[in-house]
Amino acid sequence: SDKDVEITFENLIAMLKVDESVKQLLRMRYLDELTLREIGDKLGITHTAVSNRLKKYENELKDLTIERKYDILK
Repeated sequence: SDKDVEITFENLIAMLKVDESVKQLLRMRYLDELTLREIGDKLGITHTAVSNRLKKYENELKDLTIERKYDILK
């Protein structure tokens, strides 16, 4: 029988074929639970730019969820 693989948010981020900076952005938002403004301050960009970047990659992240059973993005 196949081993069950634990699907964690970190595992999903790791599976994305994107730059490490994008993975860092996703970790700050969804694992560290920072606000858009806090992330922007850390990265030296506006909160609007943070929001736009997140929207761009959230769909890719959702596509990695198995049959969309895991609603990991709030």
